[in-house]
Amino acid sequence: TLYVVGHGAREAIEVFDVDMNGTTPSLTWIGCAVAPDGLGLNSGVALPEGGFATTSPRTLDIWEWSTDAGWRRVPGSEDIGPNGLEISRDGEWFYVGGYGAQSLIRLSRRQTPVQKASVAVGFHIDNVRWGEDGALLAAGHLGPTRASIGECIREGQCDGVTSRVSEVDLESLTAQEIVRYPSNDLLILGTVAIQVDDEIWVGGIRGS
Repeated sequence: TLYVVGHGAREAIEVFDVDMNGTTPSLTWIGCAVAPDGLGLNSGVALPEGGFATTSPRTLDIWEWSTDAGWRRVPGSEDIGPNGLEISRDGEWFYVGGYGAQSLIRLSRRQTPVQKASVAVGFHIDNVRWGEDGALLAAGHLGPTRASIGECIREGQCDGVTSRVSEVDLESLTAQEIVRYPSNDLLILGTVAIQVDDEIWVGGIRGS
């Protein structure tokens, strides 16, 4: 099952069935969950028991959806300022890219009281993805000022902007920077990273 964040005519998580048989994968749309008014969805993860969770940078929090309960805000995520999102295999912890806070945030799920901790990475985290050996890859960017990121995207003025990737050890909650790449015509602004064998592949966006 593939969950896709969709914008445009409606803000929703679009759900597809993925058929990997044959030489070319095929997708079949099987439904959607339209977001409550005011949310601006960004990143999502499937929940082990079914349903999904998604960040809403516009409202600075995280929301879950299930067929039984519908939409509900994740306790403890208020004003967390999330962007990217991952979840532990047992579904007990969220790992959140804190864009404004420039930190990876570990947030408990289904625990009372809520547990929260963070580790600074020194750049705006856009997305987080699992690496090897249980580590997380936090990818994003940094500029001389917060406004310089928007100038880079909209106007191509990217002096001093760099793409960054840090590897986060979740047991010790420490981060080690492994990529620092200056903005250029190949990659103006990094937003996501994955590990492929012994390489780190960085994806990004291009300006207008």
